[in-house]
Amino acid sequence: MASFVSSASATALRCLSVATLLLLSTASATAQLPATRLDAVFPAGSQPGKSLDVTILGVDLDDVDQLIFSHPGINATRKMAEPTPFDEGPQPVPNTFVVTVNGDVPQADYDVRCKGRFGISNRRIFSINPLPAVLETEPNGGHEVPPWKDVEGVRTNEANEISVPGIADGQLVQGPDVDWYRFQGKAGQQLQVATVCRRLDSRMDPVITVLQENGNVLAESQPADNGEVVADVRLPGDGTFYIKVHDAVFAQGPGYVYRLLVTAAPLIDFVFPPAGLPGTNTNFTLYGRNLPGGQGSPYTINGTQLQQLQVSIGIPGDVANRMPISRLIEPHQAGLDCIEYIIPGSPPGTQGILIT
Repeated sequence: MASFVSSASATALRCLSVATLLLLSTASATAQLPATRLDAVFPAGSQPGKSLDVTILGVDLDDVDQLIFSHPGINATRKMAEPTPFDEGPQPVPNTFVVTVNGDVPQADYDVRCKGRFGISNRRIFSINPLPAVLETEPNGGHEVPPWKDVEGVRTNEANEISVPGIADGQLVQGPDVDWYRFQGKAGQQLQVATVCRRLDSRMDPVITVLQENGNVLAESQPADNGEVVADVRLPGDGTFYIKVHDAVFAQGPGYVYRLLVTAAPLIDFVFPPAGLPGTNTNFTLYGRNLPGGQGSPYTINGTQLQQLQVSIGIPGDVANRMPISRLIEPHQAGLDCIEYIIPGSPPGTQGILIT
């Protein structure tokens, strides 16, 4: 009996040893070399005809010396720092490039990748938009409206000033990071304040608040059709207004980048009917806010009455080949045959509505 127990124990021990060796060999077999990974670029866009410094963030960015764009009119060179007494010449600034956009590059989202010791990275989005853009600068945080200060006789405010219409490129780097912007507005002006995050593959879940100078909240962001968030606001008077931007859980770090758009663009909430026959001209009713020539509708969203606008839209006969690439396509939309309709004359950066 003792011999049988001893034999069984030895067999179990051998099985355990074999299983351990198999696990170790599997772990070794799945080991991989480092691969260049691009998490974010900042700023995440530019204007045609402009040059700016762009910083890349990611993992295994060893010896990255090249940015590759999907449009030949966008080019990058390494940013060089002034040499120190111990350098033989100008030295490249790590992970920083000077990006130049030709004046004839159309407004669109383009792919950007980086190339280094461990190969070519995954893609990220670099957005080209002709609207005037500003770069967010710190410090500009805090949960209250930034106060005006006199510095050597100059009246200043930490909130970054943005034009209307205009764009601000920002990032959340010091938690809990809150970014503030200010703009000049007119009484009765209807504005859309929106972020671009999901299209950039940003990790940020943005929240937007539009306030008066006294801290009174005028509007808070709501989800939009394109997966982003937008705050729709009608200004009560002339003056300075503020925009507060932060992550929903006040997260921050690499990859928490965004573009903030302030425009008087029309916002289409939905369309009826939502589909049309290929090769026909169909009458549709758009429902939304700030629609040019729009009339009152019986519908409201968050207490705001929607407008309605009758339009005739030509549905191409080859609609199957016209999936739009100007917006983020969700997985459940990938199989749709559709077009994107944007109201003619809309300002740059306006998002349309999908019609199947």
